[in-house]
Amino acid sequence: MESKWYRGRNSDLGSDDEGIIDHIFNVLNRYEHPFVLIGHVAHRWMGCASFVDEAFDIVIRTHQLQRQIFRSDPSREFSERGHGELPNYLCDADVALKAVDLEGLGFEYLRIWSEETYKIKVDHSSFVEVPELHPWSPFLAEKEHHPAILRTHGWWYGPSTLDKAYDRYPIFSPIILRAKGPQNSSPTFVLSILTYLDALVYHKTHCEISKPELASIADWQIRNLVRYLYLELPHQKNSILFQVEAETENYMQPYLERYKRKPRYHLIGNTQELMLVNDWDPKSFPDEIMRRWTTCSN
Repeated sequence: MESKWYRGRNSDLGSDDEGIIDHIFNVLNRYEHPFVLIGHVAHRWMGCASFVDEAFDIVIRTHQLQRQIFRSDPSREFSERGHGELPNYLCDADVALKAVDLEGLGFEYLRIWSEETYKIKVDHSSFVEVPELHPWSPFLAEKEHHPAILRTHGWWYGPSTLDKAYDRYPIFSPIILRAKGPQNSSPTFVLSILTYLDALVYHKTHCEISKPELASIADWQIRNLVRYLYLELPHQKNSILFQVEAETENYMQPYLERYKRKPRYHLIGNTQELMLVNDWDPKSFPDEIMRRWTTCSN
């Protein structure tokens, strides 16, 4: 599968500033390993308004994780913790590192997953490049998966796309320091949505006993992808199911067929009446919304 990427704008920080986790990129570069972001933070680059916990997640080639490459980090800004010292939500990862004297990142832990545990192959997966570790607002980096991207009549619904980030919503947090400095040219990748969905379905169907926290997160993130990308709609469902692995297709097809979206209501004019609407169908909205949209699209 061909890799895709998006290059963000340069930081507003001065040229002498270093990013909070530049040292992690340095370690990975030393071993010719890409920075591949997964988990809750990566989910926000897939158009999903995902919460984040106290950790961010990366995946490492299994043989390199076994060599414990982060123990060669001279900065020691993260230190390893045994599972007995960790909250439950950190214990399914292969390695958990705790930040040491590291302020301004917004995360206390780094969870590291092996390829074997996460069920992806670093050298054979499709990645998308994103401009920052944690987006202040959720964005869809792969706009080809946007539910309204092919609409010819201009009716827009669904998440904000990354290429339009600066139109309304900021990428960079006003309160958290930049993870990567402006002089750091190492890319930050997330898995493509198709690759990520394959991994999530595996976690949900194979890890409920061995790694229950991982399976629970997978269940929630699958639901989020369906919700925010409208995967139950025929044009989205057919496109996704055609491209994922057979096991994922067999799981997702009945899942999408029985999925029921939470009803949404819109107030009719100045009345107190509510009208049931569908985000993807402009004709389901009140007449004044239709007239306003028709005027704007002409």
